[in-house]
Formats: sequence, C-alpha cells, structure tokens
Amino acid sequence: MGVVMAVFGLLITTQFRVQQQVPTTDASRLRGADLGVELQLTQERLKTAEQDRERIATELDKLKQAASNVPAAIDNTPLEMLAGTVPLKGPGVLVTLTGNADPAVKGSPQDEDLWRVVNELLAAGAEGVAINGQRFTALSGIRNVGQRVMIYQTLTAPPFEIAAVGDPAVMEAALKLRDGVTAALARYGIKLTVVRSETIQLPAFRSIPTFRFAKPAR
Repeated sequence: MGVVMAVFGLLITTQFRVQQQVPTTDASRLRGADLGVELQLTQERLKTAEQDRERIATELDKLKQAASNVPAAIDNTPLEMLAGTVPLKGPGVLVTLTGNADPAVKGSPQDEDLWRVVNELLAAGAEGVAINGQRFTALSGIRNVGQRVMIYQTLTAPPFEIAAVGDPAVMEAALKLRDGVTAALARYGIKLTVVRSETIQLPAFRSIPTFRFAKPAR
C-alpha cells in the first residue's frame, strides 16, 4: 500500500509540473497582449521623457544666459552700515554734553539738545552715530521720559557722549560754528566739548529691525 501511494503521489506531482511548464493557448495570447500594451506604454513614457529633457535643456540655457548678465557677487556691506546692523570704526569725534546733574533743573541736557547735536553731525557728513554706546539708526527715537531721556528703548541720563564716524575736522567745525549748536546749548547752561579721534568704535544696533506694515514698493 505504501509503494502504491508513493507511485500515485509521484504521478500527480509530475502532471502538476507539466501543466505549469506548458501554458495553454489562451494564456499565451493574454501574455502577448500584455506585452504589447506594456511596449506601447513604455514608448509613450520614453517620448514624454525626451520632451521633458528638451524642455529642461532649454530652461537651463536660459538660466545660464541670465546668470552671465548678473554680477558675480552683490556686496550688502554698505546697506548694513547704513542700517546700523554691523559695528563701525574709523576717524571721528567724541562729543560730550554735560550740565546740571538733576534733569529737573535748568542746565540738564534734554532730548531736543541731543537732536540738535545729532542733526548737526549728520549734516556734516557723519557716517555713523552712537549715543551713550547705543547705535543711532533710522528707527531710533530720542525723547524725554520723566527725569531721563529715552534713546530707542533704553533710558539714559547725563552726561551724554555722542560718538560719530566721519571727517573729524568738518564735524568739529560744524558744531563750533558762530551762533551754532555750541552757543545755543551754552545759553541753557549745557557745556559741549568735542574731541577728535583717529579711531572711533560704534556698536551695531542691538535689535534686528522688524517691519509689520512696510514692504518694498516694486
């Protein structure tokens, strides 16, 4: 019985293998049809890829042409210096305003006194200004707050030291013009002194400017 079962199993296995190796006519037709469809799809994908390659090559040529007309590098340093976002150094002057130690008493420097000096320095060609170690920029404000003066967001008190980078001789002459800033401040008991220096160090603006409403007009 064991031998018969073994032979029977061998026959079944052999028949199964033969059926696997010899496909029917219908299966052959289906396989051939599938190959035809796949060939057609492949040809279409190849055609699309060639069109994409030509399009990308054209765009690359345009970009190369445009890049050849652009300067190799754009130097943003002058803009950063103008905005006050980088430290500055150079020749200039140190201007000190002193007066009564009590801001409530006449003779103590006020916000308008600082504005007078800063405006005169800028008009004389100052390329950078700092007040008591704070960089002065287009966003800086100077105003009285109680018994002190607020410069941007920091309260300060006299004496005030204004450092300016620029031509020392021109700035000093501008501050000492006859009936100019120095004489005007002296009438209020405020003493202004100017010292030239070959090297003035100005710090960078402490905050990064942010714009909520303004945007480039293009």
